[in-house]
Amino acid sequence: MSKSSHKHTASVVQNQKAHLATAYNELGKELSSTKIKVVGNYTLGRVIGEGIYFPLFFLLSQAVSSS
Repeated sequence: MSKSSHKHTASVVQNQKAHLATAYNELGKELSSTKIKVVGNYTLGRVIGEGIYFPLFFLLSQAVSSS
Protein backbone atom coordinates (compact mmCIF):
# COMPACT_ATOMS: atom_id res chain seq x y z
CA MET A 1 0.00 0.00 0.00
CA SER A 2 1.41 3.39 -0.96
CA LYS A 3 1.79 6.22 1.54
CA SER A 4 -0.95 8.31 -0.08
CA SER A 5 -3.32 5.33 -0.12
CA HIS A 6 -2.58 4.66 3.56
CA LYS A 7 -3.20 8.32 4.45
CA HIS A 8 -6.49 8.28 2.51
CA THR A 9 -7.61 5.09 4.28
CA ALA A 10 -6.64 6.52 7.68
CA SER A 11 -8.58 9.69 6.87
CA VAL A 12 -11.67 7.70 5.89
CA VAL A 13 -11.48 5.65 9.09
CA GLN A 14 -11.06 8.82 11.17
CA ASN A 15 -14.10 10.39 9.49
CA GLN A 16 -16.14 7.25 10.12
CA LYS A 17 -15.15 7.28 13.80
CA ALA A 18 -16.09 10.95 14.10
CA HIS A 19 -19.46 10.30 12.43
CA LEU A 20 -20.13 7.35 14.74
CA ALA A 21 -19.23 9.40 17.82
CA THR A 22 -21.62 12.14 16.70
CA ALA A 23 -24.38 9.60 16.13
CA TYR A 24 -23.87 8.12 19.62
CA ASN A 25 -23.99 11.58 21.18
CA GLU A 26 -27.23 12.38 19.36
CA LEU A 27 -28.73 9.05 20.44
CA GLY A 28 -27.70 9.76 24.02
CA LYS A 29 -29.46 13.12 23.90
CA GLU A 30 -32.61 11.49 22.50
CA LEU A 31 -32.62 8.74 25.11
CA SER A 32 -31.98 11.24 27.91
CA SER A 33 -34.99 13.30 26.89
CA THR A 34 -38.00 13.00 29.17
CA LYS A 35 -40.24 13.45 26.12
CA ILE A 36 -39.33 10.20 24.38
CA LYS A 37 -41.23 7.10 25.45
CA VAL A 38 -40.95 4.73 22.45
CA VAL A 39 -37.81 3.63 20.60
CA GLY A 40 -38.42 1.34 17.65
CA ASN A 41 -40.59 -1.52 18.92
CA TYR A 42 -39.79 -0.83 22.58
CA THR A 43 -41.41 1.28 25.27
CA LEU A 44 -38.93 2.89 27.67
CA GLY A 45 -39.43 2.21 31.33
CA ARG A 46 -37.57 3.49 34.35
CA VAL A 47 -33.79 3.88 34.55
CA ILE A 48 -32.33 0.67 36.00
CA GLY A 49 -28.62 1.49 35.85
CA GLU A 50 -25.86 3.59 34.38
CA GLY A 51 -23.67 2.61 31.45
CA ILE A 52 -20.39 4.23 30.46
CA TYR A 53 -22.12 6.78 28.23
CA PHE A 54 -25.87 6.59 28.88
CA PRO A 55 -28.41 5.56 31.47
CA LEU A 56 -29.70 1.99 31.18
CA PHE A 57 -33.48 1.78 30.78
CA PHE A 58 -35.90 -1.04 31.34
CA LEU A 59 -37.45 -1.73 27.91
CA LEU A 60 -40.69 -3.48 27.18
CA SER A 61 -41.17 -5.00 23.75
CA GLN A 62 -44.41 -3.78 22.18
CA ALA A 63 -44.98 -7.35 20.93
CA VAL A 64 -45.00 -8.50 24.58
CA SER A 65 -47.02 -5.56 25.88
CA SER A 66 -49.73 -6.00 23.25
CA SER A 67 -50.31 -9.72 23.92
